[in-house]
Amino acid sequence: MSNSAEDIITLSETIEKKNTRKAADYLSSHKLTFPSLDVGGPLGSCVPADAGEEVETARHKIIDATQKLQDLLLGPRDYLQSFHHNELISMQAVSRFKIASSFPIDEETSFDHVTSVCGLPEPIVRRLLRHAMTKRIFKEPRKGVVAHTATSQLLAEDEQMNDWVAASTDELWQAASQTLNALVKHNWSEEPHETVTIPLQQQPLQQQIQLSCVM
Repeated sequence: MSNSAEDIITLSETIEKKNTRKAADYLSSHKLTFPSLDVGGPLGSCVPADAGEEVETARHKIIDATQKLQDLLLGPRDYLQSFHHNELISMQAVSRFKIASSFPIDEETSFDHVTSVCGLPEPIVRRLLRHAMTKRIFKEPRKGVVAHTATSQLLAEDEQMNDWVAASTDELWQAASQTLNALVKHNWSEEPHETVTIPLQQQPLQQQIQLSCVM
């Protein structure tokens, strides 16, 4: 069992010296935009598909090492408690009600404006958007002011991406939460027709009420 300062130091060096510098040098030498969470930043990977295996490998090593370093520094208790049961609620709301499209990318707005456009109660909008902001979807540059980030920009401009998030949260998330119940109910059957029924109150909200969010 490894238990020394070398574990986190090695990971830190893997991130900074060995790989981040390699990725940064590539972006600089090719005059490419550096990663940013702000509007106008790259909406996909900052490393283009034709960058070559070395740079793409460096990118993946950065991602893997930063995740492992975070998990080590959290420790088992904080790591397990970092999985939140409500992780996807704000993403579900943003995609379902197309909140990202409720105001222009290059403008700021208020919670009241989003409320008026999307037809949702203002206290709910405020809570949902502030939760989304913890996931880097939207930001609040000043109290009560909502602005876009690169992530909300992507949801506003890319309908397929918004649909992917909607499918993941409205359909797949619901199904995943019932997978174990279905297996237990049907004695661990693998037959695709042996499922469980999700009660009406757990089904997607648009099947119960009709709300729309348009420009």
